[in-house]
Amino acid sequence: MPKGGSGKDASKRGNLSQEQYDRLPSPIQIQDMRQASPELQGSQKQVEWAGKIRNELMSALASRVMSQTADGRPIGQQAQKELIEALQSKSAMVEYVGGHVKIREGTAMTPHLLNQEIARKTALLNEKAEQIRRLGVVAKQPEAKFWIDRRTSQAFNFQNKKLEEYVIKMTTTKF
Repeated sequence: MPKGGSGKDASKRGNLSQEQYDRLPSPIQIQDMRQASPELQGSQKQVEWAGKIRNELMSALASRVMSQTADGRPIGQQAQKELIEALQSKSAMVEYVGGHVKIREGTAMTPHLLNQEIARKTALLNEKAEQIRRLGVVAKQPEAKFWIDRRTSQAFNFQNKKLEEYVIKMTTTKF
């Protein structure tokens, strides 16, 4: 058998090595977080208030997740669209990582630079997949009190900052 796996395995990997392919994240189905969210628990007033807060906060967090990297670098709108599409399946990830590299092969890129570009794109996919997974964990919080305590209308809300750090900066801090 040729080095790197069977012909079938190599074709699904595109121009990625087996090692590079193995570093890609598992595909995720990006869905509307409000649909995945459980019914809130609390008094009727708390549930109504918390529902508005949750929608506002989840929208803001989702927007931040896709518009910047964990270290704060901006991601353009076209790149955001490409990332969302790529996270849907392994074949889309291979195209996202390998396809972008192919465009630049016509230039004077060395194999080392090509590998760096593949590693950079793979790291971004892994970062976004983990942030979206964490956003899903947060969306499943059923307690109205949880959302009320993290409302954004309070200046410098400590609980809100901890939640943001957990999702965006991927800290191990519990929210």
